[in-house]
Amino acid sequence: MKHRIHIRIRDLRKERSLTQEGLADQLGISRQTVIALESGRCLPSLPLALQIADIFNRPMEQIFLWDEALAQQMMRVQELVDSERVLLAAEASLPVAVDVYRLGDNLIVDALVPGFSKREVNVEVEANRLIISGEREPSIEGDDYLARELALPHRFSRTLSLPVAIDADQATAQVKRGLLRVEAPLASRGPQRLTVR
Repeated sequence: MKHRIHIRIRDLRKERSLTQEGLADQLGISRQTVIALESGRCLPSLPLALQIADIFNRPMEQIFLWDEALAQQMMRVQELVDSERVLLAAEASLPVAVDVYRLGDNLIVDALVPGFSKREVNVEVEANRLIISGEREPSIEGDDYLARELALPHRFSRTLSLPVAIDADQATAQVKRGLLRVEAPLASRGPQRLTVR
């Protein structure tokens, strides 16, 4: 199966109200080269692709996509982020990894919350739902990083539907070394049968 690379330069240029001539000047290339890139008649060299990514402040994989379906999906995600209908891309989709299991008469929920202290993590129980969230201030400002690979988010949230009823009044939660453990006894009373009148 042959893949066609979808190039989003035209879309990104129009978002910034940038003309072909203006982009050509910034890249140090001709307007004809910009036209060829936008139409997909040619592919940029790696240094030029990096320069384009830098101008639009986007990763290369958001500018040069392998196929049309992926291009459409990436554009929908970017529209959500740009319109602020989600917090931030990393924060909105952060999968908080959890283990949920029974231990004797208790339900245990372990969740990974690296970089968050106990003061920065919130746990709420509503009926049979457990809501885990957290928010923290960045310890180092973005411009002060010399290298940044961890990129921990500043906030997260995850809602779990619990498989069994618990006694929320007796539940406990603690954070230790990046692991949140919520422990709650199983509800002693099962479903109640009502008398039909």
